[in-house]
Formats: sequence, structure tokens, C-alpha cells
Amino acid sequence: MIVALPAAAAGMAAVPWLASAAYAHRFIRPLDDLPHADVALVPGAYIMRSGEPGPHLTARLELALAALRAGAVPTIVVSGGHPAGGRDEPAAMRRWLLRHGVADAQIIPDDGGLTTYASLRRARDIFGTTSVVICSQRYHLPRAVTTARLLGLTAWGLGEDDVWRDHPRTSRRGLLREIGAAWKMLRDVARHRL
Repeated sequence: MIVALPAAAAGMAAVPWLASAAYAHRFIRPLDDLPHADVALVPGAYIMRSGEPGPHLTARLELALAALRAGAVPTIVVSGGHPAGGRDEPAAMRRWLLRHGVADAQIIPDDGGLTTYASLRRARDIFGTTSVVICSQRYHLPRAVTTARLLGLTAWGLGEDDVWRDHPRTSRRGLLREIGAAWKMLRDVARHRL
């Protein structure tokens, strides 16, 4: 009985994450089955000391670049923050995309995307986006796609698993973080918080 209580509590804690995974599953597509959208959105992630995107963020940028080159999107929103003393995520992403042949006019930097919710709400309210391809790791996509659709966006997820294999410790932490973040998603959407 004592052992069953923590297991039951853990199961209850995961309910929003499991529900978003079940809901978003049909909207997560491979590149060759991706509907056209207004933008690809790249949520910010770790920037290295050198100012270059870390492995998770590089993988997200590669997905957005592939979607752009495939004609699935005409524009890429690079969304993140730059806390005091921290590294500027949108600027680092923009530099990466420019080096990889993306025209500056095809990049929309958003330095107010401090959370997935904020990035998506700002894409809708500030940049006038109605449809979006979210480029991220697969463990992040259920919450991101569910958030976007709860905000009224037509949203699709384009994900990758290679970083999971190459950086398993960081990826496991990301997956565990998603369980708590799914509760925050519900709160943010319910409060219409920006």
C-alpha cells in the first residue's frame, strides 16, 4: 500500500502530459507529410558560451530550415529571451540561420518568447500568425502543439529524436520537465496569461 501511493501520485501528476500527448499525436508529422503553415516557430533553448546554439537548439533550427526548404513555411520565427547577463537566444538563432542561407527577410526574431506559451501567444497576437509548424524535440511537441491549438492556432509539430540518443541525460531532464510544464500550460491557457 505504501509503495502504491507514490506510484499513484506520480501517475496523477502525469495526467495533463499524457492527455496532451494523446491529443497532439495526430498533429505531429514528418517533413514529407507537413501541411503548409504561416511560419515555423523555433522555441529557444540552451546557447553555449561561444554564443552558438547548443545541440537541442541546433536540432530545432535544422528542422525549421528543412521545413523552409521544403516549402512548408515561408518564414521562421526564432523565439526566446536574453536575460540580463545571459545569452540572446533569438540573435544566436538568427545568426545560425543566416549562415545556412536563410534570407534575413525570412527570419522574425521574437525576444519576448520566454516560455512556450509566450512564444505561441506572441506569434498569434503580435506577428498575426494563424498557422504554425513548431520545430522541437519530440518530447516537447505534445505540450507545444496542444498549447498552440488551445490558443486557436492551426498547429503542427515537426520533431526529432537524434538529440535524445546523443545527449540522453539532458533529454531525460527535458522529458521530466514536460510533466510539470503540462500543468503550467493548463494554468497559463486558463488565465490567458502572456
